[in-house]
Amino acid sequence: MAGEGELGTEMNYMMEIRNNTHQLQQLVVTVKENNSFLFAGDQKSAFTLRPKSVHQLRFSFLPVQTGHQQLPIMSIFAKRYNGEIKHPNREKTVFIRPPACVSAEPKLD
Repeated sequence: MAGEGELGTEMNYMMEIRNNTHQLQQLVVTVKENNSFLFAGDQKSAFTLRPKSVHQLRFSFLPVQTGHQQLPIMSIFAKRYNGEIKHPNREKTVFIRPPACVSAEPKLD
């Protein structure tokens, strides 16, 4: 996802999860809502990841506030380890700019 967006314009986010182990991994991904973005997609996804494979999750966020905004927090829980897996974009912040102004000349009759 880009480091900035525009108010009212959809932002797409893709998360790629890799299983680098030789064991099946049962994972649960949870997205927590926040006041800066409307969210489209599953808030909770559970899936099994085969050894040495990759799973992609896609989300859409609609910014509703301008300025530096924290994306909704995504948590990855591994059932095998009974714990959360930390990932680098857990608390990512993006800058949301106001929408571009459209200038129009008044029409006189």
